[in-house]
Amino acid sequence: PKKGKLFKDSYFLFEYNSKIYSIKFCNNSLFILNNKNVRLCIKLHITPSSKQICGQAANCLRLCYVDARTGARRLKMEIIKKSKIKILSNPGVESFQLLNPENSKSERITITRVLVQPDNEQPRHKHDTSEQIWIAVNGKGILLLADNKEEIFEPGDVVRFADGDIHGLKNNSQDVFEYISVTSPPINFGYAYKNKK
Repeated sequence: PKKGKLFKDSYFLFEYNSKIYSIKFCNNSLFILNNKNVRLCIKLHITPSSKQICGQAANCLRLCYVDARTGARRLKMEIIKKSKIKILSNPGVESFQLLNPENSKSERITITRVLVQPDNEQPRHKHDTSEQIWIAVNGKGILLLADNKEEIFEPGDVVRFADGDIHGLKNNSQDVFEYISVTSPPINFGYAYKNKK
């Protein structure tokens, strides 16, 4: 908000304790309403300082939607349909881009499902500015770590790589190895694969 504007008859939607509330600014006062426009708390006086307004609200509420014209709730939930999930691949490795910058507005994570075929591997690599979490789902793999170290990686295991950690995976079993990867901040992994479908 710009300093000096009092947001007359404007609505803001906030999330608090997993519930959505309407915040209405009217005549220099703040009303907190539920979705049925029933007042949930006492009327609060608003000073002309927008910084003070925002600072007070930030202490207990997190802004999630804004529509100053109508106050209408806008969905931020996303459903990623199967048709929108691209598959990146290198020989012996497929990476299903379940949620990434190309199919989601998320600014926090990338989620992928990775299949490593028997006797194949993802070479050691690193992500300088993102951390990554792998969750082993099926098969039996070997984590390829820094200094040529290796660790067994089996279903139910979870590993976290901090920014800059060397990591990779080798599958020397007879079964496909599958894991889920969560990366934050998000990365578009298109640069790391030769094929896309």
